[in-house]
Amino acid sequence: MIRRTLLFALTLILVALLAGLMMRGCRQEKERTAGMTEQTLESPPSPIRVFTPDDLEIVRSDFRAQTLPGGETGAGHQVEIRHRGPLPYQAIRLRFAYLDRQGRILETRTLTHRETISPGATLRIDGIEVAPVPAAAAAAETSILSADLALSPATTAGQAP
Repeated sequence: MIRRTLLFALTLILVALLAGLMMRGCRQEKERTAGMTEQTLESPPSPIRVFTPDDLEIVRSDFRAQTLPGGETGAGHQVEIRHRGPLPYQAIRLRFAYLDRQGRILETRTLTHRETISPGATLRIDGIEVAPVPAAAAAAETSILSADLALSPATTAGQAP
């Protein structure tokens, strides 16, 4: 009986100590956070790369094979891109996949076009020359790999440098 009473008393003391430590910790936490102030700094925006943007659509892509001096085969491309999104893009990275007559990919090339395309605009890129390409290339598929968000004047107005 004495052992039970002693065990019960020790358990009560332990519970009281734990409760006291928890309450003391809560008070100290409140004291520490009461004197803190929050400081928010705004940094100027930087370009952000968007992979396969949904709001950029290739409307037209023309491919023509051409023989270059020296016997190499080159490719000429004309690409038209429509922008359906709300933000301007720059540095559009295009992927050209050259296909044989069975539709198998022979080779891929990438090209970055640095011109900015505004929301709602259509960008026509003429005179893209790629060389060398496989002589068996019968067609080309064009896709957009990525594009960087452009900083418009309205975005940067009123911000500290």
